[in-house]
Amino acid sequence: MKIKVNVWQVGYPTTKDYVLKNADKLECRNKGYVIVDFTEGWEEKVWDLLNWSCWTDCKPDNVHSPLDHCNSDIILEIEGSKDYKCAMFVGFESALSLESAFARQKRRAGEMWQFADTAHVSGYYARKDGKAYWRKEKEDEWKEVTW
Repeated sequence: MKIKVNVWQVGYPTTKDYVLKNADKLECRNKGYVIVDFTEGWEEKVWDLLNWSCWTDCKPDNVHSPLDHCNSDIILEIEGSKDYKCAMFVGFESALSLESAFARQKRRAGEMWQFADTAHVSGYYARKDGKAYWRKEKEDEWKEVTW
């Protein structure tokens, strides 16, 4: 039997929020869905499919999400089940609502990333005195992150 698995991603909306790791700034965004066969371990199958760019150049036909990779930053739910699965460093943890699943993810704010569509630049980032800083090279001066 085929099932529709709804996908949400938890992340920071700006680079500054990401560097500061303030859990209150985390957002939970709807990221589409994936169609899979209902079998034991469906969560791992969906997680693998959401990481399709790690395995192939071609997005699978059953992935209806803009994600091409993820970490422990996703929440899954078989449509209509009200059993939400929070991706952990290893495995998944259950929650009874999207709100409680998001709250569980927020407790791990330090593990979350900024969303892929946020403005960012490569280099080095640091948190000092409650502010976010960036520099391109190790020998460069630190500049405050404003983006």
